[in-house]
Amino acid sequence: MKMLSKFLGLLAGLTSFATVITLVLQIFYFFDIFLLKLAFAEVFIGIVSLYYKDSIDLMILKKRIEENEKKLTDRLISRLDDEDE
Repeated sequence: MKMLSKFLGLLAGLTSFATVITLVLQIFYFFDIFLLKLAFAEVFIGIVSLYYKDSIDLMILKKRIEENEKKLTDRLISRLDDEDE
């Protein structure tokens, strides 16, 4: 999961870089409808990859919180058992 999150972050960075390069080419060199469509596709891919990266990061965080809650519950139960004896 962590590797997928890192990959999606890298993908979002690459798409933002490619979008900037595409827009600079389009503004300064030549205007082409194909490049405009390409820029929109790059922006869409970047937004989708950021959304999924955030979703995966949220799943990782939830899993970590559940593990920590379980550890704390187990510690509390063991302390209560020690006090009862």
